[in-house]
Amino acid sequence: MAWSSPGLRLLTADILRMTATWIEPKVGNYEKKNPKNFLIPNPFYVEE
Repeated sequence: MAWSSPGLRLLTADILRMTATWIEPKVGNYEKKNPKNFLIPNPFYVEE
């Protein structure tokens, strides 16, 4: 099994980290699309 090799696991982890760093969106664009706080409307709430 390939995962029993520590060297292969380390190489795979490094590749995944580099890929995640490369894919990560720009900070300004990321904040606009994914705000830290957002409101999810409750469909069952009825104002009286």
